[in-house]
Amino acid sequence: WNYEPFYHGNVSLSAGIGNPTYSSLFIHEIQKNLQNSGIKFEDISVNYFKDYYVKLFNDYELFNGFVSTIGIEYHIRQPKKNGQPLLSPVTLESNPIENILVTKKAFAPYLRLSWTPEQYYRYEGRQKIYVRSRFPTFKIELSRSYRNVFGSTSQYNRVEFDMSQNIPLGPMSSFKYRVGAGRFVNQSTEYFADFTFFAKNNFPDNWQDGIGGTFSLLNRHLYNASDS
Repeated sequence: WNYEPFYHGNVSLSAGIGNPTYSSLFIHEIQKNLQNSGIKFEDISVNYFKDYYVKLFNDYELFNGFVSTIGIEYHIRQPKKNGQPLLSPVTLESNPIENILVTKKAFAPYLRLSWTPEQYYRYEGRQKIYVRSRFPTFKIELSRSYRNVFGSTSQYNRVEFDMSQNIPLGPMSSFKYRVGAGRFVNQSTEYFADFTFFAKNNFPDNWQDGIGGTFSLLNRHLYNASDS
């Protein structure tokens, strides 16, 4: 709902099913039990959680080029039956797999600030449209998941920073770069590494597709186990 086009004021609601995933606790347990087994992490199937989500957020431009976003995310991650057996070391009595593969919920309000200095713009009717800037766009996002709110089982803080810019090099060419960092802190419970700026839609090619001539230093399987 675009309620204030002059200032990019809009409210958005989205719901859907995310990519199959797994939690930090599950990956750490798998890695610990594979150390002396001679089996690589990539050789096993670990898509054990299906992610259902609802997102509600509001954007508003406080002044030219500076946009604030306040929102709420709610995730329900259910264990997924994929028909493949788990390795026997994972089912040790000290940490039975049944205690890990249970439904996880997360209720996480967040605040995002985006600033582009010297932002040029134009209008189409009442709608303000950003055109260009000789400076990059800076973004920061702060989020906290609260336990026991709407059944939430997760408690942690997440902070992210992102800087991106598209530099025109000519009529038909340009150079675009993106630099970002993020970290989960105060992790009272396990978490799912659901970084906002380090998401698939921010990358031009599939992650480790094997045929696209691209590369990445971070293994896509280990992404969900990282806290930064």
